[in-house]
Amino acid sequence: MRPLKLIISAFGPYSGKTELDLSVLGSCGFYLITGDTGAGKTTLFDAIVFALYGEPSGEIRETSMLRSKYALPDTDTYVEMTFTYNGNEYHISRNPEYLRPKKRGEGFTSQKAEAALTYPDGRVVTGSPQVTNKIKELIGIGRSQFTQIAMIAQGDFLKLLIASTQERREIFRQIFQTKNYETLQYRLKNEAGSLGSQYSDIQKSIKQHIDGILCKNDDVLEIDVQKAKSNKLTNEAVLELLVKLIEQDEVNQKIEDAACKAVERDISKIDTVLGKAEQDNKARTGLSRAKSDLSSASEKSEEIEAAYQEAAKHQPEIEPLTGQIATEQDRLPQYDELDMADKAISEKNEQLKALHEKKDELAESIRLKKEEQKKQSDELLSLKDSDTKKIQFEREHEKTTARKLLLDGLISLLSEQTEIESAYDASKAKYQKQRESAEAANISYFELNRAFLDAQAGILAGTLEEGLPCPVCGSKEHPAPAEISDEAVTEKTVETAKKKADKAQSDASDASVTAAGEKSKLESKEKEIERVSRDIFAKHPEKLEEVISEEMAKISESLNSLSAEIGAAKLKCKRKIKIETNLPKIEKDVAELSELIAENQTAIATISADINGLVSTQKKLKAILTFSTKAEAEANILLLKDKKKKLETEISSAKETLDKHKAQISDLETQIQTLNRQLEAVEAIDIVKLSGQRKELSNKKDEHTYKGNLIHAQLSANTGIKKCIEERLKEGSTVEERYKWVKALSDTANGQLSGKDKIMLETFVQASYFERIIRRANVRLMIMSSGQYELKRAADASDQKSQSGLELDVI
Repeated sequence: MRPLKLIISAFGPYSGKTELDLSVLGSCGFYLITGDTGAGKTTLFDAIVFALYGEPSGEIRETSMLRSKYALPDTDTYVEMTFTYNGNEYHISRNPEYLRPKKRGEGFTSQKAEAALTYPDGRVVTGSPQVTNKIKELIGIGRSQFTQIAMIAQGDFLKLLIASTQERREIFRQIFQTKNYETLQYRLKNEAGSLGSQYSDIQKSIKQHIDGILCKNDDVLEIDVQKAKSNKLTNEAVLELLVKLIEQDEVNQKIEDAACKAVERDISKIDTVLGKAEQDNKARTGLSRAKSDLSSASEKSEEIEAAYQEAAKHQPEIEPLTGQIATEQDRLPQYDELDMADKAISEKNEQLKALHEKKDELAESIRLKKEEQKKQSDELLSLKDSDTKKIQFEREHEKTTARKLLLDGLISLLSEQTEIESAYDASKAKYQKQRESAEAANISYFELNRAFLDAQAGILAGTLEEGLPCPVCGSKEHPAPAEISDEAVTEKTVETAKKKADKAQSDASDASVTAAGEKSKLESKEKEIERVSRDIFAKHPEKLEEVISEEMAKISESLNSLSAEIGAAKLKCKRKIKIETNLPKIEKDVAELSELIAENQTAIATISADINGLVSTQKKLKAILTFSTKAEAEANILLLKDKKKKLETEISSAKETLDKHKAQISDLETQIQTLNRQLEAVEAIDIVKLSGQRKELSNKKDEHTYKGNLIHAQLSANTGIKKCIEERLKEGSTVEERYKWVKALSDTANGQLSGKDKIMLETFVQASYFERIIRRANVRLMIMSSGQYELKRAADASDQKSQSGLELDVI
């Protein structure tokens, strides 16, 4: 990065705008800025670093301190810089946050920090943090590295010379772009650590599986199993032990399975015999129960038959009940008619009641309307002259108002007269003053002119000689010649006095004309006032102002009274109009109400006739029907139906009971015959003895099953353990092989080889660049030190515990 042009304004000690054209310094070598203490060298560094990163170059100054204390309030604080990087030209501008005067109003406001970066292609990035990030991406280093690499401020060079390998590595990483080497180091280190952890986990997993090996305490292999769990056997020996355990368990499981199957066959034979004996016993029990049930059923036959005959006696009662139910159901619609008639009568009575109430309301409304009609008619009669009175009051008000306007005009004329009198008095005073000034100026002029002429005579007298004629009077004798005054007046002084006198005379004349004009205005205004006052009062009063004041008071009182009268008259007129509008409406309302009463009377007569007809129908239905309401009739029908159903149910139930009883006896007789034939050729079996034998065999089977399950569980567990150990050993072999060479590569790249200097891969690469820098620096150092000193990268580390490779020695 090479700056080409720097512009700073109100920045640090620079109160105004300052431009530095750095392009004239060339494009090779370093820029050296020198000067006395306080000359502003560091401020230039601050400006460059602030333009790039938004912060000053040092650690002492803060951004808030960059605004110049000597700048005018309206001078903006900013930095602009044009620079080149990799052959491309960029422009950057930036300003800090500072207080500036408000553009509108008083006081100060905060100017926000802003920045803009222009690329060679014209693209612009704005915003202080955005521009800073783009600069870091472009140059590849931050502010801290920039101040140590591209620009070394006063007092910071020693820090760079004595920097440690770690500090130099971070600086060189940005300069030489060696970040990828660092990334490779970290990746190798992380990979080695991951593989080491993975291998350790595999070994732990194998140990965990070995601890899970199962073996009976009395087994001959139990001793070897304990050795394996105590890590006294190799992994291969453990696998061989597992093979022996598995083979042994497979043989034992087959023995137990065979014994269990033999016992199961014996149990099956006993179960067959016991099943046959159980069926025979069930048959005997069933035969005994069937005979007992048949005896009990036979005893109930006569009772059941008698119950059926008793129920059958009620059969004749069912048919009359059916007819009675039908008759009552046919009459149900008539109950609906009766109910409808009752409801209609009730509704009509309600309507009739409402009509009578409406009739009363209409009569009351007509009475109220007629009262209102009479009241408004009387009021209208009292308001018949309101329009005429309103017009009279308005005319009187207009006359009084017109007289008030005349008086207002006269008052204005008197006010104008007063103003003119004041102007006239002022113009007279001014004329008097101007006249006195003119007289004084004329007297001064005459005196100066006389003195000038006297002085001229003295000069002429000084040239007279005895015996020679005077150029004025021709006399050759000069007994009393004029003398020259010590304070001689010049012609210029006389001319100046003459101009002042003429000017004063002219001003006095102008003042006289002005005063005469004001006097003419005053006389004209007095005549106009007299004429107007005669028009108003018939003659010009002596004390006009007092007369006007009294007249205005009377007029004001009169206008207030007339306004009140006019307001009251307007209200009466409005009321009259409203009554005239309302009366026809009231008459129309009375007529409409009378029509409504007539219609109401007709409706009352109609509804009364309807009620009479409904009452007649109601009486006829009540004479026919048994019950008062349909609900009572329906309740009676339900009672009849219930009685009929009860009789039918009793007969049906008795018949069903009889039929089931006969069928039961038949079934029991058939069942007894079948069981007798089944038990004719059955032999006796000792069920107790067979049950005891079966229990012994069942216990033996459970014993073999338990042993087989233990063997199976041990076999299954050890088989799984063997498979897992084999898989983990195979996986561990692969991981171990990779871990060995990755670990060696990581130790080499990260400078962690035992007994070697701690030089990282990135440091090794940076060292080659560092050597080239040192060679170029030594060219200048040898010249500066006359060949006495030379910089050299330290070949050996001071110790083998710390990172090294970038230390610098001076020889």
